[in-house]
This record gives sequence, structure tokens and C-alpha cells, in this order.
Amino acid sequence: DLATAMVPVFRKVLKPIVGGLVAVVALQNLGLNVAGLLAGLGIGGLAIALAGKSALENLFGSLAIAFDRPFKIGEFVKVDAFVGTIEDVGLRSTRIRTLDRTLVSIPNAQMADAQVENFARRDRFRLFTTLGLEYGTSMEQLKLVLDDLKKLLLARPEVWQDSFSVRFVGYGAYSLNIEVMVWVQTPDWSLFTGVREELLMEMGRIVERAGARFAFPSQTLYQ
Repeated sequence: DLATAMVPVFRKVLKPIVGGLVAVVALQNLGLNVAGLLAGLGIGGLAIALAGKSALENLFGSLAIAFDRPFKIGEFVKVDAFVGTIEDVGLRSTRIRTLDRTLVSIPNAQMADAQVENFARRDRFRLFTTLGLEYGTSMEQLKLVLDDLKKLLLARPEVWQDSFSVRFVGYGAYSLNIEVMVWVQTPDWSLFTGVREELLMEMGRIVERAGARFAFPSQTLYQ
């Protein structure tokens, strides 16, 4: 919940504050004039304040991330040109482990305004493929392939039954084209690739059983 998400942020915010207070008390106990020291910072204090502007922006960015929760540690995301797994969300930056195993740190002020695509929260995967059959395929064979493809998808419990499509879409340069679009109901990439493999292999068997063949680019020379 929100309270749980905010605990790491508040812990990181309070650490430097408590540390600063402890340091002030310690200096006073040593007999130093802490008030005079702080007053003597002058222009240096102004410079520190200006330098802290970006730090403050990043702090508010981390709070915005904690409230909005577009991602959490361990989730696979895309942020701008970077794709990888969230490793840590700090007060200043968010660290992403990329597919190349490099570690990218993005300031939280930038992260809060970025367009984040969270792959981990996907509820299903889309399978889209085009089956190209040879021009020697008869209309009866074509219809048999279409009917059997639909039966295949209706029989699979992993297929989202509310929306799938199997359609003969036209005459290509060298093939009769069938488009298949289906949603596989799993958020897990590994499970999806397994179901995709099984469906594609079964589609090939359906084409074989109909006595049809897949087309490939070819040319015919007339003399």
C-alpha cells in the first residue's frame, strides 16, 4: 500500500536530518559556537543553497514516484532509450540494470516526468503472425485451414476468447495471406513464448493436414 511504499523514502530523508542534528549537538558539547559558525557561512551558504536546488528537485521526484508508483524494485521497464530492471530508487536517482548488464542512474526529477513503460504489469501478450499459402491452394483448402485455425484458438484455455482474429486478408505477391491475431493470457514472458511455440507448430500441422503448403518468394520465367 501507499504507507509501505513511503517508508523507504522517509527513512532516507530522515537519515541526513538526524545526522545533522546529532552533529550540531556534538559541536555544541565540544564548546564550539555553532550559531556563529552558521552565520559566518554567508555567500558560501547561498552557494550551497543554489547547489541544493537540483537535490531538492530530485527529492520531490522521489516523493512523486513513491506516491504514483509507476514501478517498483525488480520490475522490467523502459524509460526513454533505456530498457532494464529497476534495482534501486534513492533520494537522488533511480538505478536501472540494462539488458547489457550496465547500470544506469536517472535523476528522480527526470524520472518523475519521463514516460515509463512497465512490462512487468502487462496482463497478456499479443501474438500476431501472417501465414502465406502457395497460390496452388484451392479455396476449399483455404477455408479448411481458416476453420481449423479458429477451432484451435477456441480450444486453448490460454487464449483470451473475447478477442482473437483469423482472416484471409488478400493476395500477396507470391502467397495467399492469412492473418492471425490472438492474446495469450499470461503476464509471464517465458510462459508466453512456450504457448506461442505450441500455437505456431499446431498452425503448421493444420496447413499440412489440409494438403496445403507455405509459400516462399519465387519467380516464374516464360519463354
